[in-house]
Formats: sequence, C-alpha cells, structure tokens
Amino acid sequence: NTVLLASSIKVVELEKLFANIYKDINVAIANELALYCEKQGINVSEVIRFSNLIPGIRVLEPGIGVGGNCLPVDPYFYTSHCKELGIPAKLAQLSREINDSRPKYVAKKILELAKKKNAKTICLLGAAFRPNTHETAYSPAIAVYNEIAKELGGNVCVFDPVVGLVRLKKLGITSCNDSAGFDLK
Repeated sequence: NTVLLASSIKVVELEKLFANIYKDINVAIANELALYCEKQGINVSEVIRFSNLIPGIRVLEPGIGVGGNCLPVDPYFYTSHCKELGIPAKLAQLSREINDSRPKYVAKKILELAKKKNAKTICLLGAAFRPNTHETAYSPAIAVYNEIAKELGGNVCVFDPVVGLVRLKKLGITSCNDSAGFDLK
C-alpha cells in the first residue's frame, strides 16, 4: 500500500513503455533460443530451467508471440520516436520482428505435424493472448488460426470457453464443438 511519487508523468509513462519493451525483448530471446534448440535437438525447456538456476537470470518460456493492447504496440511508439530523435532502437525493433514472426512459424509447424499425422481437421486450444482471459487484442493465437485457415479452410477451429462462442464468431473464428471429431488437438 505504498504510494510512490515520480518526478513527472513522463517518468511514469516511460516506465510503463520500457517495462513492456523489456518483456517483449525477453520473449524474443526465448523464442530465438527455442529455434536454436530445435535445430540442435535440445530441449529448450530444460535449457531454460537450468539457466534460471543462475541468480539474476529469468529466461521466459518461448511462445507463439505476444499480444494485448500494450506489448505488441508500445515498442513502436519508442522506435518511432527514437527515429525522430536520430537514436538507434535496434533491440526493440528486432524483438518486434522476432515476436511478430512467431505465429506464422507456429502455424507452419502445426501444418507440418497435421500432414505427417494425415490430420484433416485441427482444433486449436485458446484464442486469447494469454491464459485465463477473454482478451484477444493482437492475439498471436488468432494469427496462428488465420494462417492455418488459409491452408485448411474450414477444417480448423478454436476451443476457448473463456473467450466464448459469441466473441469467437465476432472475430470470424470457427468454434470447436465438444462433440466434433478432430484429427489434431
């Protein structure tokens, strides 16, 4: 219940901006590490578990990208303003590129697995940008769905009881029916 006073609103706003850029960079490094581990046949979760035993290190788990109203947007406010000021913002820009590329990569991997398993229908679990929320703003899960739908048409759907059937329909997403049969979940 402590109240902290900043010297200005600019400090407070920049703190929020940098906190989101920091998260985006950390997700990007985890995603890049995951690609490397995949090519090397190494379990990325094991590498992360051991890395996180080192004091001061907190490597996040890789994912399908970042979502929400802030994380995928805030770095662009920063990089744009840096460009105006003539300051390089390479790390923030590169993190956006890495995380923005993840949904397409994940969709490709799912489609490869579907082909290998001779799966014709796929049920994706979750549409929100993080667990236990109905928020779908900039959700990489929706981008994964859209990539797969381009390839498979109506043979892909999403199950997300928190987001709900009505919201999924408004987003143009086919909802999975509990009784429907799926080849790949």
